[in-house]
Amino acid sequence: MDKNVSAEQIRAYRLKIHNLAAPLPQDDLAGITAAAAVCGLQNSPPGAWETAMFNRLAECNLNNLHAALYANKSLLQAWSLRGVPLVFPSAQSDIFLAGLQAQPDEQPWIYTRGITLALDFLQMS
Repeated sequence: MDKNVSAEQIRAYRLKIHNLAAPLPQDDLAGITAAAAVCGLQNSPPGAWETAMFNRLAECNLNNLHAALYANKSLLQAWSLRGVPLVFPSAQSDIFLAGLQAQPDEQPWIYTRGITLALDFLQMS
């Protein structure tokens, strides 16, 4: 096995795995969630996730993207990695949000502490 990997091979692999070398052919729910599942899509500045999807899906449709996030909730937007708004598949929320969960002996993180008043008002833990 060759242990020497060129910078070009690394770039090609990253483009392929992120669906940037050849966009996913479908702009349906399965394609949208598959494109978002690779690493999530940062939404800062607002709208950045839609631009990222247009680069990952062939014939991407803004209405389909918004339906996946706002209507059928197959995508979720939350403060996640590094405290940024991130769009990712709802079915993988345990993966994308695990880093924000405080350990049993820890106080809530600064990113999650701010929502406590809203959760108290809604009577949610």
